[in-house]
This record gives sequence, C-alpha cells and structure tokens, in this order.
Amino acid sequence: MNKLLKRGLLAATTLAVPASALLAMPLAAHASVPSTVKAVTYTQDHVDTTSVSGPGTINTTDGPQWAYDKLTFTLTGVKDSADTWSVTVAAKGFYEAVANPVTGATWEGYGSVNGWLNYEVQSTTVPSAKYIPAGEQNPATSQTEIVNQLFNGHASIIGGGHYDYQYSGIPGEAHGIYTQVG
Repeated sequence: MNKLLKRGLLAATTLAVPASALLAMPLAAHASVPSTVKAVTYTQDHVDTTSVSGPGTINTTDGPQWAYDKLTFTLTGVKDSADTWSVTVAAKGFYEAVANPVTGATWEGYGSVNGWLNYEVQSTTVPSAKYIPAGEQNPATSQTEIVNQLFNGHASIIGGGHYDYQYSGIPGEAHGIYTQVG
C-alpha cells in the first residue's frame, strides 16, 4: 500500500509539472509583447511653430517659428492589433517666445505649455522605451520623429495626427490662453 501511495504521488507530481509548463508556454509567448508601452524624453530649445508669419517669426521648413520650448514628452503606445499601435505624445513644459503666435509680431515672453498629439502607427517592431533617449540632442527633432524612435526607426504613421496644445500668457488671447488644435 505504501508503494502504491508513493507511486500515486510521484505520478501526480510528474504529471503536474509538464501540465503547468504547457499551460504557461502560451502565456509567456503573449507576455513578450506588451499591450501598453510608456517612454519619456526631454527636449530643450524645441522649435515651436504657428500658422501665422510676421516680422517676429523665424522661417523654418515646418512653418513660422514663434518660440523655443523646454518640454518633457511622455509617449504612451497602446496596442490596437497585431502590428498597429495608438501612440499619444503628451507634452508639458515651458516656452520662450520670440514672436506672438497669433499675430506674428515680435514679442518676448514665456509661459507654460500643455498638450498632446496622437498617431496611429503600424510597425512590425515592438515599441520600447529603450529606443528613446533621456534627452533629445537635436532641438529640431519633431514629435513625429520621436514616435518613430519608439519603434527603433521602423514606424509608419497610418492615421491620427490630432493634437491639442495650450499655451499660457499669450497677449491678446482670452484669459491669456492660446490653443492649437487640429
């Protein structure tokens, strides 16, 4: 009887290990691709543009520049499907103006920046915070380029592009708040 009991426990233990290992294998495969990825980077003297040109703005390939920003970008990628991600770039920081973004007139001022930009991204590369530098070396690096960094340079923007930014302390705006929305 003692031998049967020992064999039964041994058999149960032997069967339990392979069964749990088999059950864990599919979970481990799915766990390797996260459903949400977050990364943070900082930029100083980031070029900020407006749609209004004037004597105070600086001509750039992305439009009339009105300010230099110091921003922390928090990127959040949420998996939509196999190779598609919704990526939101939240920006928070300060601007130093060289022009009024509403009139294009020369104006020196500063204030806070709060906003976000969202893209739909397709990539076979899984996004990772390890691809994002702690600080962007080039102040002209666009947010689109930063999103591409999240995918190690293998991102295709397939939709989105919606944004909403608010700037405080802008003369001539209601409550001093200038909003860029698109």
